[in-house]
Amino acid sequence: MNRSLESSTMRAACVGVWMVCVAMMGCQSGGSQPTAVARDTATTPSPEEFGAWPSATATPLSVTQELWVLCRAPMAGEVEALRAQMREEHGPHADYQVVVRVSPDAMDTFQKGDPMPTGSIVVKEKYVNPDPASMPDKNSPRELSEYAWMAKRAGGWEYGYADASGKPIAGQLPPCASCHARAKESDYLFRGYLNGDR
Repeated sequence: MNRSLESSTMRAACVGVWMVCVAMMGCQSGGSQPTAVARDTATTPSPEEFGAWPSATATPLSVTQELWVLCRAPMAGEVEALRAQMREEHGPHADYQVVVRVSPDAMDTFQKGDPMPTGSIVVKEKYVNPDPASMPDKNSPRELSEYAWMAKRAGGWEYGYADASGKPIAGQLPPCASCHARAKESDYLFRGYLNGDR
């Protein structure tokens, strides 16, 4: 009889511990810092797809190394380390450029500065040319180094990034979301370059 009582007590304790663990795991998913989630590559914009989309600017924009490397403003202490890394990889006279593309159905809305419709995608193509003297002009063919995108979903913006390997990550990427939060008034998009600002 004691063995039966011990067994049922042990079973109840195990079930209780299991329920607490399940409850704690459920609470973790609602944390304040969303994490990046792998995204189905079938819904990730590819260079072949967005390469045919209209560009938001007439020519590629020359940008600083810091802006090219990061899709956010660099934090204190990062600037010189980034410059040294980029000089080592691409030489001291490298030319960094971006091309911003917008899904065709949303380009007019983007250029007007209005809130983007659900389903819109904005892509920032990133290029580096280690020898700008070899480029006849800014429209010369160049190789895509990496790209970042924002896709407007029913619940807000989803962010994504693909490096030179082409492997994408997407979701509520905290560095992207925190930077773009500064542009809340313009639907989380920085569009100053449409007016010549950089």
